[in-house]
Order: sequence, then structure tokens, then C-alpha cells
Amino acid sequence: MVTARADAATVRDEPLLAFDGVRAATGDRERPSDLTLAVPRGAIVALLSAEPLDAGPLGSAAVLRLALGLERPAGGRVTLFGTSLAGATRARRAALRARVGVVWRGGALFDDEDVADNVGFPLRQLQRCPAAAVARAVRESLLLVGLEHIEHVRADELADGVRCRVALARAVAHRPELLLLDDPSAGLDPLAADAVAQLVVQLRDRLGLSVLLVSRDARWALPIADRVAVLRGGRIAVAGSAADVRAAADPAIQQLLAPRAVGPLAP
Repeated sequence: MVTARADAATVRDEPLLAFDGVRAATGDRERPSDLTLAVPRGAIVALLSAEPLDAGPLGSAAVLRLALGLERPAGGRVTLFGTSLAGATRARRAALRARVGVVWRGGALFDDEDVADNVGFPLRQLQRCPAAAVARAVRESLLLVGLEHIEHVRADELADGVRCRVALARAVAHRPELLLLDDPSAGLDPLAADAVAQLVVQLRDRLGLSVLLVSRDARWALPIADRVAVLRGGRIAVAGSAADVRAAADPAIQQLLAPRAVGPLAP
């Protein structure tokens, strides 16, 4: 019995997502990178990029694609729900991805479809759920994000902040365990960005999610993150609390915290 309890504790403590010395490549050319990062159960983890805009290849979308097994790293290992993606079969990777919700930059909505069709798409097309179950999940998910009255509004009629909230509703409609966010505050005005930040925290608390958000917007991410890591020179330059990041002496990290035109990160 003691062993069983210890094993259960190990499962609970195991990160849902882990990058271990992950190196990425662009085309045929590998660039210096070494990403080591873990997303513990129940935590909001922010991965901030203090890289020049043209540095690549570990941009926000690339990190998420590696996390989902949609791209193979040039080196290192990505572990999702305790399974190494490199050694998993295609069917196993698909089963693991089914436990993840994703919001890509800009929401990636289908503009010619209404909100209900967008939110229900993964359930309807990927999981083949019955129509009644899809409709119920759509209503519940829109209620979670405070948009219960816009089911029949076309996506191309939505403001940017509302699009992001619809994308969040779609990402959690199948009740995932892990939520991945690709620069969610990009292009949003301050009020909309703040609403999305508070919504991410609420969804984590209500649904018991773990969250990895990848962003360049430190002022948006730091207040809601339990753990923060800053990517600099292809590696994690500092990791810990928001206070640890604010205390970092690296000029690029300080420029990330207080954006200005002149500095290491200038385009």
C-alpha cells in the first residue's frame, strides 16, 4: 500500500509537459537552442522570448508545435503526459493531443462560420461527437468565457478581444488537461488583453487546467504566471517567479519588461 501511494504521488507530481534540452532547426540549418522547461500540474507557466525578432527558430508557434509532436526537435526530448513524443506511435501522439487545448495566435477562427460552428469544430470534426453533445458543449464553453449570446454571429464580425475569447472557448470545449497559448495578447488593446488574462486564470481555476503561454508581452504575462522562464540566446536565461525575472540584470530582459525602441531587442 505504501508503494501504491508513492506511485500515485509521483504521477500527480509529474509535469504534464516537459522540454529536456530541446534543440530546434529551421529548414536544413540548426540554430543554437537548448530549451529545458516543465509545466507542473495546475500551474500557469509563461515562456517569454527575449530574442531579437529574427532570431528563431524557437518562436511561440514552434514551441507549441514541438509540444504537440507536430514537429520533431533536432535534439533533446519532449514529454507530454509522461510519454516521450519521439518514441510514440502516430495514434499515441494523436491520443495525447486530444488531452490538450490550443489557442494559436490571432485565434485561428474560420471567418466564414459562426461562433457556434467554430467552438464546436474539434468536437464535431475530430472527435465525432453527437450533435446534441456538441451543442451542449458549445453553450457551456461560451458561458465559461462570458459569450453565451453570440452563437450565431459570424467570426469575421467579431472584435479581436472577442475572437480570442471564442478561441479559448473552442480550446476548452473538450475539457482538456493542458492549455497551450500562442502569444494570446498580441494585437489586443489593453482592456481586451486584461480581460483575456483574467479569463485564463479563471479557466485554470474552474477547469483544473495546466497552462503554458508563450509570449513577448512580459507586462501581460507576469501578473498571471505562477512560473516564468525567459528564452535568451536559444536557452533559458532565467526561470522562477516574476520577481526573479524582474531582478535579472540582462539588458534584453530589462527591455522586455519595459519595452523601448533602443536596445538588444530592437528590430
